[in-house]
Amino acid sequence: MSEESAKDQPKTLEVTNEYAQELLQRLDLGMLVIDKDYNVQFWNRFMVLYSGIASEEICGKKLFDFFPEIPEKWFRKKIESVFLLKTNSFITWEQRQYLFKFRHSRPITGGTEFMAQNITIFPIKQGKKVDQVAISIFDVTDVFIYRTQLEEANIKLENLSQTDRLTGVYNRGHFEELLKNEYNRSQRHHQPLSLLMLDIDHFKRINDTKGHLAGDAVIKGLAQAVSTNIRGHDVIGRYGGEEFCVFLPSTGYEGAMGCAEKIRHIVEAMIVPFEEDEIRITTSVGVAVLNENMYSYEKLLQAADSALYISKNKGRNAVSDMFEVQAQDLPKNSEH
Repeated sequence: MSEESAKDQPKTLEVTNEYAQELLQRLDLGMLVIDKDYNVQFWNRFMVLYSGIASEEICGKKLFDFFPEIPEKWFRKKIESVFLLKTNSFITWEQRQYLFKFRHSRPITGGTEFMAQNITIFPIKQGKKVDQVAISIFDVTDVFIYRTQLEEANIKLENLSQTDRLTGVYNRGHFEELLKNEYNRSQRHHQPLSLLMLDIDHFKRINDTKGHLAGDAVIKGLAQAVSTNIRGHDVIGRYGGEEFCVFLPSTGYEGAMGCAEKIRHIVEAMIVPFEEDEIRITTSVGVAVLNENMYSYEKLLQAADSALYISKNKGRNAVSDMFEVQAQDLPKNSEH
């Protein structure tokens, strides 16, 4: 290369230590350096801004003295692996929301009070030696808030697809899905399973004389009364209109009949307030118990439904079981 052409080549920039430090200070991320004794060697402006601790105050001192909330045993393992293996280590906000408990400055209501951080720990190599490690802190609060809100929205959508809007109990589709799963489990493990089907007596009369809002009030009242008087692992669903189902895992005939009678008595005694009125209701209940002839969960539903109509034919406000069905012809009433 000629002397003239060499002169035309751009000069190589000599990156000094001072220049590198200025560059690190201006980065929009946290950067610190610690030695093997966890003494801070470098602390950039980002760290000063969010911690409120000046570089002159913290450099030369132990990190844990200023940040006692950092889980020391866990953090030491992370740092020691970087010193030993001379490779990078990562901590994502999914694993731990933050390493340094900084308040974030995002103008977003709700979400989180503290900054979500992605952390990278990497060795500073001097030949084959590593006496210091650098820690970078990326502010990913926006991602954290977005993901959190998305997950919350998905949960709400899932709940809407599974629950009845009026009563808050499971809707028919999801109830049947859960019943099917419980039926299969009971068959597989040879466990008892019972099903109650109940509805509100003379519901049409309530709607016709007091209006549909009154009808909604008694439906909600019945759902609440049943929900609060069954066991935690029993499952209730709104099956349609004023009709509800409850399945009772690991429960045989005696337990199911006892539960049905308990519900009938509670509903008979309850008062549903509506505007300036007080509405009294009763319920009819059909009880079915899983047996070897029921080759699908639908057969259990059919047996409970048939038993419910026995209760209707008895004059309502009654409990009947599937064994009574065989003894009666079942003319179904047009008005429940």
